[in-house]
Amino acid sequence: AKFNTNGSVTLYHDGDIKAATTLTGIDVTGTATMDGLTVDGDITISDATPTITFTDTDNNYDATIAGLSGSLILKADSGAEFGTETIQFHTGGSQRATIDNTGKVGIGTTSPSSTLEVKGASATSNNGGTVLVTDNASLAADIGGTIALRGTDGSTDRTYGLIKAGKLNSTSGAFDGYLSLQTRTNGQANTTEAIRIDSSQNVGIGTDNPDAMLRIDQDATSTGLKVTGGSGGIALAEFTRDVGATGTVEINASGGDPQIKFASASNTFSIGANSSTFEIADNGALGTNARFTINSVGNVGIGTSSPKTDLDVVRGGTTGLSSVNARTVALFQNNLSNGAVISVNAPNTGYSGIFLGDPENEGQGQIKQVHTTNAMEFTSSGASAEMVLKAGN
Repeated sequence: AKFNTNGSVTLYHDGDIKAATTLTGIDVTGTATMDGLTVDGDITISDATPTITFTDTDNNYDATIAGLSGSLILKADSGAEFGTETIQFHTGGSQRATIDNTGKVGIGTTSPSSTLEVKGASATSNNGGTVLVTDNASLAADIGGTIALRGTDGSTDRTYGLIKAGKLNSTSGAFDGYLSLQTRTNGQANTTEAIRIDSSQNVGIGTDNPDAMLRIDQDATSTGLKVTGGSGGIALAEFTRDVGATGTVEINASGGDPQIKFASASNTFSIGANSSTFEIADNGALGTNARFTINSVGNVGIGTSSPKTDLDVVRGGTTGLSSVNARTVALFQNNLSNGAVISVNAPNTGYSGIFLGDPENEGQGQIKQVHTTNAMEFTSSGASAEMVLKAGN
């Protein structure tokens, strides 16, 4: 040791200076090994890559803090010997953040299961959340936090979608907001909004101004709404009013036959395809109590599911005829015991009638009940009545 007249002390080992006191502290040359070190003031380490190494004497594993070109480098198990090392951040006596040996980052968890896992209490007010993303732009419409979702296209990382919460207007103090989901097509410079939830919780698809709980604007060539499924005959969609009164509209395709069911508290009707026919039924499913039918050749049945001609109206059961004349275009049947009637009514200032015609003349032959004279007239070829029947004649 050398004690200098200026008060400094120089320590030597084997003729080489190892430590020297200065006006501002101690200069150490080489490696200093000590049981502890307390420093009052700043520490400056100068080297091409200045490094502090922490060695665990229990197993001789190292962790380092180094500086490189202005960057700070933290290394746990710098020798890559252990394999389960972590970098931990503690405050208030608890571990708050972790970087594990695979590079996963956990905040609020010591064992992150994803690249980034954040675990914490739910929002306790409209101003908080487990994760808070804030836009620091000046007051304007559409400002708000955004999360971009990216991935590689093979050579470049691209933004494929965005989740954004934005301010609905530019009014100071107003915090009406919306949530926007955005996507991007190939060649498009920016993302385009696909779905918006506005401040009234209305959902818009293809529109940024939904005026209903769900509004779909379809201006492209693709289908606006498509629902698939329905295995086992389960409804594809169901719409139910359950406030003030009960009513349900259900869409399904039981057995591959699409139909819509309308159910009220007192009755249920179904409409749709029943095999090769179009049908309206007084029932929860088609095939029972058919009230109106159009078959595959265009015949219309009322009260029957198997119309025999263009119009087949049946009361009190099914059509009794196995076939009809080829000229028959309308068939009216009453299977009840009181007979069948066709009723034609008109005001008492005119007449009720049946016109019998051809392509050139609709009224070639006419049967009329003239209400002003209470007479029945039979007319042919537009001539005056050829036969008149009156009460008592």
